[in-house]
Amino acid sequence: MWKTELLSDQLKEGTTFALQTSKSEIMQNENYLMKDCLSLRCEYAFSTGSISEEIESVRNFGADYQKEMIETELKPKVLYNHDDLLDDLKSLYRDETLSDMKLRTDTETFRVHAAILSARSEVFKAMFTTEMKETLNRHVYIPDVDNDTLRRMILYLYTDHLEGLEWESASLLYAAADKYAIHSLRKKCSVLLRNAFSFSNACNILKLADSHGDEELKQAIQDYILANDEDVINSSEWEHFINSNPKLAAETMHKGYKKGK
Repeated sequence: MWKTELLSDQLKEGTTFALQTSKSEIMQNENYLMKDCLSLRCEYAFSTGSISEEIESVRNFGADYQKEMIETELKPKVLYNHDDLLDDLKSLYRDETLSDMKLRTDTETFRVHAAILSARSEVFKAMFTTEMKETLNRHVYIPDVDNDTLRRMILYLYTDHLEGLEWESASLLYAAADKYAIHSLRKKCSVLLRNAFSFSNACNILKLADSHGDEELKQAIQDYILANDEDVINSSEWEHFINSNPKLAAETMHKGYKKGK
């Protein structure tokens, strides 16, 4: 058994490989010259990237060849299952194990882990790393976020998972994610809202997108309104929207006028 290794930059057209043996050694071993014919069995392995784990085993392929060959098996080892990690983090939150901070609304208190929230939100990180009165007392008051929305937001911070949302809940969670700089959650809620456009919620989503400076969501809902103008603009929701948000309504209609020219 002979083995030769070459780096990629050593492989060029016309590259030759010398046998790591001598003519006399071959002549002295009759098993190498079956019927006076020298037969060579070659195997090539090419690496396309880094090897995470290599197992080499030597096998004997019988008397016909009387030689050893190397079989290499590449088997990346899974160190941890992603779902198991999420389940463990969810249990950490629900069991309140080693929790060191409290988030408070007007009616409920949520025990959390400052390190996890800090890793997921720059706003929470700033809160927990400054000597604010609330931080020193190990609790932070969360205004303008209802209990259900805060619960969903915290669970997302631990698990990166959203459980069934209607568009109203997605709107509230979107606003909370924007306020606390949870960018991935804001983006996911934006996608949920875009898949939930309807004649009755179009005005609310347009107002939400505009107030949070989400140009992508704003453009999408304006295009939806203009594509369904007879149903949306003739609705009672649009009539109320014109009175409460005249500038935004005019902007949307002007966009439709420019497209129609």
